[in-house]
Amino acid sequence: MRPRRCTMKANPLRNLTKHTLAARQKNTRSRRQKKLKAYDLSALSESLLEPGAPKQKPEAKLNCKSRQTFVLREAAHLKAVLVKMQFQLDPFVAIHQHLLATQPPAAAKGDVVKQGKDSKNKKRRKKGASSSSQAMDI
Repeated sequence: MRPRRCTMKANPLRNLTKHTLAARQKNTRSRRQKKLKAYDLSALSESLLEPGAPKQKPEAKLNCKSRQTFVLREAAHLKAVLVKMQFQLDPFVAIHQHLLATQPPAAAKGDVVKQGKDSKNKKRRKKGASSSSQAMDI
């Protein structure tokens, strides 16, 4: 009778150790997955601004003091522009050259590429139209 009692006591102990091992493994698995999620920076990179994107300043409220400083700053700019000899000779050309110089480089390149694609498409259309008209003539 004694051997049977030992086996009956041993079975619950085995089951208990199996369950505790399974629980520990599950714990370690979940911990590893949490660490992997912590190292996943794709969500973070999506939320960050792109380095090439222009940064927008928050609109400051114009109170009396800030309005006055703004007016003084703009008056100084206007004086500097009016003093320049190039502006005195031909104001429209000076303004046009200033605008060309201050254009962002990405916008200027995009326009050039777009024009090139359009001209290629036009050539293809002309080429395709001429070949189809020749086929009809024959």
